[in-house]
Amino acid sequence: MFAQPAGIYTRAITQRRKALALPLTAIVLACAVLAAGCGKDYKVGAVKAAIGGTWKGTLNGSGNVNFRAVVEINTLRVGSVSGTVYFPGIGGSGACSGALIYTGRSGSDYLFTEDLVARANPECIKLGKVRISPEDDGWAIKYVWTAGKNTAEGTLK
Repeated sequence: MFAQPAGIYTRAITQRRKALALPLTAIVLACAVLAAGCGKDYKVGAVKAAIGGTWKGTLNGSGNVNFRAVVEINTLRVGSVSGTVYFPGIGGSGACSGALIYTGRSGSDYLFTEDLVARANPECIKLGKVRISPEDDGWAIKYVWTAGKNTAEGTLK
């Protein structure tokens, strides 16, 4: 048997380790991402466990008006735009969209001012107060909106 010089053997092991490093790193990162969010799109650590991400569902409004809602929450900074709201159609016509401005907390509820800047439908009310509560172990939120005597609420997932 011929003996390999030590330098060649050491280089071969080093090359194998380098070749395995990238796939192992990718596997570890993939596992961490899945364990942290299970596919939910969270952008801010503090929001992650509670209400961060994109939520969709139906809100039940005053006067038996039901409408779809899409809410995205990105951050929580008091006095700043923290997310967006989109209502594809209220009362069967026209979409409305705008910003959620974070105003603080009340117990486990997150408080916002809703400012609808795009109102294709005259039934959309420009300003309202929103209370969001995490539900169902983080897989849903309860969205409650008020503006004077007008109200709407629902569970978004």
